Amino acid sequence: IRRFVKSDPGMVPALAALLSGSADLYADDGREPFHSINFITSHDGFTLHDLVSYNDKHNLANGENNADGANDNYSWNCGWEGPTQSAEINALRIRQMKNFAALLLLSHGVPMILAGDELGRTQQGNNNAYCQDNEISWVNWEISELGAEMKRFFKLLINFRKQHPNLRRASFEVTGAPGCPLITWHGSKLNQPDWSENSHSLGMHMHNNSADVDLYLIANAYWEPLTFELPGTRENQRWRRVIDTKYTFPNEILPENEAVELEDQRQYYVGPRSVALLLAK
Repeated sequence: IRRFVKSDPGMVPALAALLSGSADLYADDGREPFHSINFITSHDGFTLHDLVSYNDKHNLANGENNADGANDNYSWNCGWEGPTQSAEINALRIRQMKNFAALLLLSHGVPMILAGDELGRTQQGNNNAYCQDNEISWVNWEISELGAEMKRFFKLLINFRKQHPNLRRASFEVTGAPGCPLITWHGSKLNQPDWSENSHSLGMHMHNNSADVDLYLIANAYWEPLTFELPGTRENQRWRRVIDTKYTFPNEILPENEAVELEDQRQYYVGPRSVALLLAK
């Protein structure tokens, strides 16, 4: 997921496997999607904020001449190493953090969130901060403007996940068994997912589950906008936007009862490096 979001080539097939519960790891021995523990960040390595702010570890404070900690973090600083006054870079970093959060909490499997990521916590580029009992590793509970924005995003994501069985797939069954949505993959054209090395986007249509409404997740890690054709809906239903990280706070995520009905029900404009979620109601 880190490599997909930073736009590495050849990541779309892996994205599909991970979004749908990692069948390649679990299905062959009788396990189910909920056996998959999904995480972007953990206690070791970069925080979510630092994952989009640093290309390299900055561990000199640990006293080992920067030799400790992982060297391969699959991170991207969005164009500048560490803190910056650039409004453009900071906006991209916030969008990338939200992209990661959305892909984590909209994936099948059990999500694990690193404490502090929901507040945009930084360890100043330190990816091995276990030895630091100070501001580097502490969580600052005085919530910043960024922290309040991220906290709202995580909170609404978690609430949406709780409301929709389509995001808590009970089985790798693909024939529409009860509680198991059918999954159809799309590219910018319906039923034409692009699995090639140069592809950076994918549409995931979760549908035909009597226990839930249909959902359409679109992930675009390409640095240019794309227009995705939309699948049809059930009778008398319309596609509505719940999440789209191309928008800024507070329009990037909406409570479900405030979801915006799309004027164009045939196609959807997806911004560069953004994640969108539509539901049909």
